[in-house]
Amino acid sequence: MAQKTNASLLSLRQRQVVADQSFRAAQGGYLPTFFASAGLGGSQQKYTDVNYLLSQGTAQAASAKASCFTQDSLRRGAGMTGISSCGAISFSAAQADAVRASNSQWPFSFNSNPLTLSFGVSLNLFDGFNRERTLQSAAADQSDARYNIRAQELKLTADVSQAFSTLSADFRVLKLQDQNSTAARQALQLAQERYRVGLNSLVDLQQARADFDRAETDRINSIFEYHRAFAALESAVGRPLR
Repeated sequence: MAQKTNASLLSLRQRQVVADQSFRAAQGGYLPTFFASAGLGGSQQKYTDVNYLLSQGTAQAASAKASCFTQDSLRRGAGMTGISSCGAISFSAAQADAVRASNSQWPFSFNSNPLTLSFGVSLNLFDGFNRERTLQSAAADQSDARYNIRAQELKLTADVSQAFSTLSADFRVLKLQDQNSTAARQALQLAQERYRVGLNSLVDLQQARADFDRAETDRINSIFEYHRAFAALESAVGRPLR
C-alpha cells in the first residue's frame, strides 16, 4: 500500500518515466530520418474589365483579316488563285460570349497545377560525438532514476516497519496503563471507603489518591504517544489509515 501512495516514491517513478523517454529519444539519434511531401495546387485569374478582352479579340480578328487580304493580293499578282474567304474573318458574337463566360468563372474554376511528390532520407553519420555523449548522459540518468527508486522503496519499507513496531509497542503500553489506571481508581475507592469507616488513616487515603493521579497521568501520556505513533505510520504510508 505504501509503495502505491507515497508521494516521494511516486515522484521518483515519474522521473524514471521521463528518463526512459529521454533514453529512447537519444537512441533514436542513430536512426535515419525519412521525410516526404506532396503538393497540389491551381491558379485562376479574372480581368476586371472584360471590354479589354473583347477589344483584343476584335483587334486580332482585324489583323488576321488584313493579313488575309495581303496574301490574297500577292497570290493574285503572281497569277495564283485568290483567297475568297478573307471577308468572312471577324470577331463574332459567339466568340465574344465565350470570352465573357471564361472570364466569369473566377473564383470557382481553377487551372490545376501538376501534382508534385518528393521523398528523402537523412542520416547523420558524424556530429562530433554529440549523439554518444547524449546517449551516455541519458543512460546515466536512467540508471540513477532506477537506483533512487530502489533506495526509496527500501527506506519506505524500513520506515513503515519501524512506525508499525512503535505503534504496536505504544498500543501495548496503552493497554497496560489503562489497566493500571483502573486498578488505581478501584484502590482509591477502597481507601476512601476504609477511611470513611475509620479503617484507614488520612495518609493512606492521600497515598491512594497520589497513586491514582500518577496512573491516570501515565494513561493520558500513553494515549498521546499512541496517536503520535499512528500519525507517524500514516506519514510513512503516505495516506490516512482511519
